[in-house]
Parts: sequence; structure tokens; C-alpha cells
Amino acid sequence: IFAAILSGISTYSSYQYAQETYKYLQENIPECEYKEGVLTTNNEEAKTLENTFLTNSFGGKIIIDTKTEDENAINGYISSLGSDIGYILRKDKIITVNLENDGNKAYTYPEFFEKYFKTKIDSFTKQDILNIVQIEGNRYITFYLEYLIIYAISYFIVFSIYIFIATLIIFIFAKILKIKYKLPDIYASTIYGFTLTIILYLAYIIISYFTQIVVPYLEQILVVIGTLYSTVAVYKEKENQTISK
Repeated sequence: IFAAILSGISTYSSYQYAQETYKYLQENIPECEYKEGVLTTNNEEAKTLENTFLTNSFGGKIIIDTKTEDENAINGYISSLGSDIGYILRKDKIITVNLENDGNKAYTYPEFFEKYFKTKIDSFTKQDILNIVQIEGNRYITFYLEYLIIYAISYFIVFSIYIFIATLIIFIFAKILKIKYKLPDIYASTIYGFTLTIILYLAYIIISYFTQIVVPYLEQILVVIGTLYSTVAVYKEKENQTISK
């Protein structure tokens, strides 16, 4: 159940990113038209598109300037990106910045769309761009839905491994302390001890999704807590055995 919930959150998160990216581009891309090798827009000044959803979907910001012929201005845009990924849209080409290992590259618009979107174009408008973004978003959502079961199984396997390792550690601990505790009982106790860990991790995933809060190594910390909790339970069993004697 826990694995299914986490997988569902991942899929829903992808859907939200796709929808928010489409909405942002719809509201912020200037009216434009590409034909006969030239992109024209209705904005006189350079326009920068940047927000969280756009960064997660495309990897960086988009700078649109189809008017300038000043190479110094273009170099300024590139420098402003630093080591970040970005796209600079000029009237006759698009420059990708830090997108590939070999640095910045310039493509004609047909070359760019064919390479990164597997779409052949000779002309396009703002609506055509939005349609491509929507198709790509739906493709990613379909991808996540198709692999939902795989993600669920992977989460199940990961936590099963954690529980198995914790069980072995506690079993060795019980043997050292000469506690009469069978391995199946320790395994059941460990699962019980990890219940709180799993609930806390699930709560963190949900909170992180809505607040973007990231806690480094939280998964490993919770695994240690679950192991310690189960170990304490076994130690208490030793005390109970001592008292019963």
C-alpha cells in the first residue's frame, strides 16, 4: 500500500508539472510565428521565461530575443546563465546553453524540434508550441502510469531489503544477549518497528511535494530509527524473559 501511494504521488506530481508548465507558457510566451526560416514575435524587448515548473520540465530558463543582432548581448545572456541550463531564442536559431556536455550549441528551429521533440516542422505559431508541450506532457504522464507497478515494486523491494537487513542485525544482537527470540518473530517485530518509519517517510513525501522541503539522508535516518526501535523491543523481551524466570 505504501509503495502504491508513493508511486501515485510521483505520477500525480508529473501530471501537475505538465499542467503548470503548459499554463505558464500559455500565459507568458509572446505571440510568435516561424516561417521561411525566421521567427517573429510581438515583443520589442527581450523576454525571460523562468519558474519552478519550467525548470523541472525543460531544465532551465528560456530567453527570447528575436530583435537583437548584437553578439555581445547574446554573450551576455549566456554569461548570465552561468552553469545553469538555458535556451536563447533568436530570429533564425535557438542556442542551447549547458544542455550537452560539449557546451553551447546553435540549431535552426527545424533541427531543434526534430532532435529534442522528434517533430518535423517548417513553420509554427505559439499554439503549435503549446500543442507540442501538451503532447510531451501527456507522453510523460503515460510513461509514469505504465511504470506505476514497477515503481511500486521497487519501493516494496527497497523497504523489504531494509527490513531484512535490520532483522539480521537484531537477530545477531539477540544471540549476543542470549535472548530466546526466533528469527520469524524478530522479522515480525521489525516490520512492526518499521511501521512508524514508513508512515513518517510517507508524510515527508507528501509535505515535500507541497512545500519543496528537502531533508538530506532522511530515508537512511528513518531506517536507523526503525532498526533501533525494533532493537529496543527485542531488549525489552529479554527483560521480560529475565523477570519470568
